[in-house]
Amino acid sequence: MVPEQPTKVVGRRTAAFILDAITWWVIVMVAFSALAKKDVPVTSSTNAHFTVNDQEWVVQGGSYAVWVVISLGSLIALAVVLEGITGWTPGKLVFGVRVVGRDGQAPGLGRAAVRLVGWLVDGLPWFIVWGLAGFVTSLASKGNRRVGDMMAGTYVVHH
Repeated sequence: MVPEQPTKVVGRRTAAFILDAITWWVIVMVAFSALAKKDVPVTSSTNAHFTVNDQEWVVQGGSYAVWVVISLGSLIALAVVLEGITGWTPGKLVFGVRVVGRDGQAPGLGRAAVRLVGWLVDGLPWFIVWGLAGFVTSLASKGNRRVGDMMAGTYVVHH
């Protein structure tokens, strides 16, 4: 069922965001798991580490750089390249929404990149609940747009 107003999809876009965040987190953690070493001393100031069942898992040095590239690269692949070219991310596809420009077409790489940068605003106050500002803005704004959408000139619509 297509809503009377195609941008009245805040629930769907929120669910899509959660699924996309989980997808990205899984990619990041799989990369971490593949690169981490167990119970080694931290010898580099550039590192990431987690303790699981009293075992310290560490990614550092060159492996840390690879992990950062994979983490950021997968975020850009999902949120800029895939969304820019198709209008979809995995979450948006599953929940039946897509991002479009004013012309109704996929936003393109530039607008998708601006939407991603917009999370610096929409994600605040990230220390309380990440995305709260974006959620509230989506509920309250004309066209149900978060700040990133306003910055990029995009809309999230039922597809």
